[in-house]
Amino acid sequence: MVQKSFKTNIPQLIMKLGGNLYNDPYIAARELLQNANDACVLSEGLLGRPKGRINIITDQKHCTLTISDNGIGMTTYDLDDFLSTIGSSKKEELKADLVRKHFEPARGIAGRFGI
Repeated sequence: MVQKSFKTNIPQLIMKLGGNLYNDPYIAARELLQNANDACVLSEGLLGRPKGRINIITDQKHCTLTISDNGIGMTTYDLDDFLSTIGSSKKEELKADLVRKHFEPARGIAGRFGI
C-alpha cells in the first residue's frame, strides 16, 4: 500500500471558509465585538470577576479600529491550540459548562467556529 501526504493550501482554505461565512467587511467588526463580549462573560463566569469592559477606539487619520477588553485573555496554549488552528474553538465547551451551572449570561456567548 502506498501512503500519501495530505496537503493543504492554507491561504485558499482560509479564503474559501472565511469568504463564505464573512462576506461583508462589517462582519469583521462584529466578530471582534462578539469575541470581546465572550471574553468578558467567560471572565465573569469562570473567574468570578466583575462584569467586563469593552473599549472601542477609532482613529480616522490612520483608518484603524481598536477593540479591547478586560476579559479572560488567552494563554500560550490557547494561542497554539485554538487561535492558530483553523476550526478549533473551546468556547462551546466553556459555554455549555457555564450554562449547566446556571450562569445565564453564558447563553449569549457567540463563538464556536474557530475561524
